[in-house]
Amino acid sequence: MGWELMRTSECPCPCGNGRVYIDSYSDDWNRFEDRGPYIDCAKCSETYQIESFSFMAKSDGTMASTHYCVGKGYPKYAEQPNHELESADPFTRYLISQYSKETLTKVAEILLNSSTYNKIENKGYGASAREIVRKYKSRYNTQRLKIILESINDAISKYDTLSVIITTRKAEYEAYVANKKNASYRLHL
Repeated sequence: MGWELMRTSECPCPCGNGRVYIDSYSDDWNRFEDRGPYIDCAKCSETYQIESFSFMAKSDGTMASTHYCVGKGYPKYAEQPNHELESADPFTRYLISQYSKETLTKVAEILLNSSTYNKIENKGYGASAREIVRKYKSRYNTQRLKIILESINDAISKYDTLSVIITTRKAEYEAYVANKKNASYRLHL
């Protein structure tokens, strides 16, 4: 009735003198669980820690993981605080990160001239307007166009300043990930 070891996957450790293992278990209710990975090498276990990244492998929701040996003490990513960005409404930040200023301006015109969501055409910038309204509704549980228009106008007014900060942060994070990937050893389990 407990968990039963189904298989053990292994690969060489970074130095090549030991192994890295991951155990896969199953129970009577057809649930599966991986335990590990763990390093079976004295040298590498002192030098490395294992980090795992899970992602959706297929459109059916199947999850997969990639495992890396990363040097112990490798710094965690830390964003530099920015009061202007942190004080902005989260939806304003979302709009700026996902849409161009031109698109937001056109969407604002469409919402200004529309009385309800159903009257927004689903083509051209109207499709973007409908998408923004749906996102707003899923986050705040309302699709009142006047309120959404206020958020869009807020994003337009702050666009030039915040888009630079958001773009810079994204580039910094991508550089951090690339550097970390280069400093890591991918495990093929």
